[in-house]
Amino acid sequence: FLNDYVTGKHAVDLNLSPVNYFENDKIKLNILPSFNIPAEISNKFKEFFNIDYKIKTLINVSAGNKNRYIVKEKWVDLINKFNENSTLRFYITGIEADSDMINFIMRSSLNKNLEYIPTKNILETAEIVKRSDLVITPDTSVVHICSAFNKPIVAVYPNVKWNYEKFRPLSIFNEVVFSKTENSIVDVTSDSIFEAVEKILMKI
Repeated sequence: FLNDYVTGKHAVDLNLSPVNYFENDKIKLNILPSFNIPAEISNKFKEFFNIDYKIKTLINVSAGNKNRYIVKEKWVDLINKFNENSTLRFYITGIEADSDMINFIMRSSLNKNLEYIPTKNILETAEIVKRSDLVITPDTSVVHICSAFNKPIVAVYPNVKWNYEKFRPLSIFNEVVFSKTENSIVDVTSDSIFEAVEKILMKI
């Protein structure tokens, strides 16, 4: 039983409990995950991030569970809240199955300061997270990739306490928007996400 050797509630803390056991003492470890990206993938995305005077803001629309998707109209409304003179340059990504949703957002947005970056796998997604200054995403693997690179993040979570405690963002600068329900994030508004983005922009 390793309960006495767990130093926190995050999944990483739980997984490190055997290390604490064999050290015979509770030690404070760096719990940020690590992520190694091959050079050929790293070099592939240089052309997408050649604007230095803007805050490169990545929007990830995809999630592992349909209940954790933010509806496309809310993404459009969020992007439209930032005019083209904003300090943000938006990039949008997601899995191929969500291409219709991405196309809708690209087509419907009034803010033309927006570009789509297709990715083929999780390593390519990790590379564009690494090159971003800020990430906006529902609760999914992108949250943990952000933690690996300590990227500022606005994450949208269902209102499930244990899930948040176990899988919360570990980035130093993070803002979390919770839904009012446990089963979906459908009630999260674009206004609440906008406010979270504004808060994090004051920190970075």
